[in-house]
Amino acid sequence: MAAKGRNGKSGVVDAHVRGKDFLTDEEMGCLLDAAKKGRHGIRDHLIILMIYRHGLRVTEAASLRLDALNLKEARVWVRRAKGSTDGAQPITGDELRAIRRYLASQRARRAIRPPRNCVHRA
Repeated sequence: MAAKGRNGKSGVVDAHVRGKDFLTDEEMGCLLDAAKKGRHGIRDHLIILMIYRHGLRVTEAASLRLDALNLKEARVWVRRAKGSTDGAQPITGDELRAIRRYLASQRARRAIRPPRNCVHRA
């Protein structure tokens, strides 16, 4: 019997379909390390880590807001898309440190940025 395709409807599997549909722990570690090296490494690392840990869709990750975080209780409120159930999820230690690192970098950036209405005259 032929294996089912990705959507489960087809009895034929195309040659380009992967044998697995997930990343191993080692591959995920490499992806997270690579994310740290970019221009926005702190942010990119955090968002990829949260997508991975909480199984977020891209729209769910993009809609995360600061008020969804409870750092004292180490929980994040996830608003699910596509009719899934919303809920609070625990934040692990390394994820909590990444969140705090990102928030600290944003505060530092705002502290050195001139106001938008400031006009520099030479």
